[in-house]
Amino acid sequence: MKTNLGLVEYCKAQLSKPYWYGTFGQIATENLLRQKSAQYPTQYKWTDFIEQYGQRVHDCVGLIKGYLWSENLNSTPIYNSKQDKDVNGMKANCVETGNIKSVPELPGVLVFMPGHVGVYIGNGEVIEARGHLYGVVKTKLDSRPWTEWGKLRWLEYKEAITMFETGQGKEAIEYLTKQGRITNKEQALQKLDLIKNEEWTYIKWANDVKKLENKF
Repeated sequence: MKTNLGLVEYCKAQLSKPYWYGTFGQIATENLLRQKSAQYPTQYKWTDFIEQYGQRVHDCVGLIKGYLWSENLNSTPIYNSKQDKDVNGMKANCVETGNIKSVPELPGVLVFMPGHVGVYIGNGEVIEARGHLYGVVKTKLDSRPWTEWGKLRWLEYKEAITMFETGQGKEAIEYLTKQGRITNKEQALQKLDLIKNEEWTYIKWANDVKKLENKF
C-alpha cells in the first residue's frame, strides 16, 4: 500500500527536476518530447526541452501519479487508467477534504487551487510541479493561493506520532540510516534516551537529523 510518507519522499527526490506537461515520471527523451508536443503543442513552445533529456519529468498531478505508479524512486512508472485523473479528479478521489485554513499538520495531504495540485510536506511547506519556468519546487504554504486540502483515497495516511512511545526508536534509526540521514548508527542507538526525552517525532527527526547529530 502506498503511503503519505512515501509520497513525500518521492516528491523530495524530484526537487529541481523539470516540468513537462502531461507526464508522470517518465524519463525525458526525444521520443517523449515528440509525443507530448503533438498532444499539447501550446505547452511545448519553449526551446530548452532538449537540455532536459535524461531527467525524470512530471506535471503537477503527474507528481502524484509518478509515486502511485512507480515501484521505487528510479523505476519506470506503470500506467494505471483507474488512477489517471486530472486535478479535479484527484480532488474527487479524496476521502476527506477541507478549507486550506484547516489543513492538518500531516505530511502527504494534497493541496488544491483551481487547475493545480501540490503535496504538503509539513512545517508549512509544499512541493509542487509548478510549471515549465519553475520545475518541481518547494514553496511556503501561505505564499501560494491554495484553497483546499484532501486525503487521497489511494494512500494510507500515517500520523506523525512519536515513534519512541511505541518502541520504534530502533526502527526509525534503521530507516534514517538507509536514507543516508544518519551516518553513525551505533552512536545514534546509544542516544535514544536523549531523543526520547526531547519528544522528537519521527517526521521531525527525519527532517532535522543533522541538528540532532550535532547534539550527539
